[in-house]
Amino acid sequence: MIAAAVTLFAVAVVVVGTTVFAAGGVIKLNHAVGIRVHYYLASQEAWEAGHAAALLPVTIGGLIAVAGGIVGLLRPDSVGIVIVAFLLLFALMAWGILRGDRAALDAFAEASEASDASGASGTE
Repeated sequence: MIAAAVTLFAVAVVVVGTTVFAAGGVIKLNHAVGIRVHYYLASQEAWEAGHAAALLPVTIGGLIAVAGGIVGLLRPDSVGIVIVAFLLLFALMAWGILRGDRAALDAFAEASEASDASGASGTE
């Protein structure tokens, strides 16, 4: 039980920290760290926009997971709380990823339209 609580706590800290740093541009677009799904990888702007949009649900899930990990450490008989915290973390991460994918797509589309507009005006 203690191992599960420590794992839950560590996963929450890593996931939230990575999302914060990617949203702020500290972690640049890459294929190793951060949310690496479809539209997030389209451009640096999409990467940052996607992570920024995912930040709220991921942070809420992280806070719940940290609290669940702490409860699991303080009360090793509280298996149900740790399981619920794991499930909520992953559900909120999934919501964040979906929410961020939409924001990443929008950011990529805006950047593409701006690029097309500047390319079209430069040829006239």
